[in-house]
Amino acid sequence: MACCNRSFIAVAFVLPLLILGDLFTAEITQPDDSTSFLVLKKSPSTNNKYTITSPDHLNHYWVITSDENGFAGRDIYHFLMHLEWHLFLMVLLAALYYFVNSRKNNF
Repeated sequence: MACCNRSFIAVAFVLPLLILGDLFTAEITQPDDSTSFLVLKKSPSTNNKYTITSPDHLNHYWVITSDENGFAGRDIYHFLMHLEWHLFLMVLLAALYYFVNSRKNNF
């Protein structure tokens, strides 16, 4: 039982961080330049990839890091942003399963 409690606590802290990361970060590229930027967005959205036409558009974001060949940790960032929605659905299904089974046992 202790293992399940630790797992629940880990998911309860990690999942909101992933959701916030998904809502408030993005990768920005330019069509004529290979530089990519990891940025903080000023307003939340589920879109994580933007293409801008001018470097002046970066004024709408806070740049965390950038590199000409892709920022450091780019693959990990994409993996976590992809994993986040799957983890959210698994937690939702587990909560629904727990709710249905607890109602069956009460009646």
